[in-house]
Amino acid sequence: MHDALLFDARMTDPEIVKMVMETAAEYGIPITPNDIDIHYVGQEIKVDMTYTTDVKIIPGVLSYPWTFTPSASTRILVGKRR
Repeated sequence: MHDALLFDARMTDPEIVKMVMETAAEYGIPITPNDIDIHYVGQEIKVDMTYTTDVKIIPGVLSYPWTFTPSASTRILVGKRR
């Protein structure tokens, strides 16, 4: 996601959400558009995500719902986003 944000700095927020959803689907990550937060700090764009999935501690015996909070960010190097 970092490379896509860096090399296509003019992506709109809906395009970023679509990209995240497509990438998550490729890896079987259970995420929804509501789990994605896009915000800007100066020339930096940050994409924070949150999702919960069961992690098998002892396969077939014990699993635990684990929350993951990956993020990606990059500085916008080319012009303005909008």
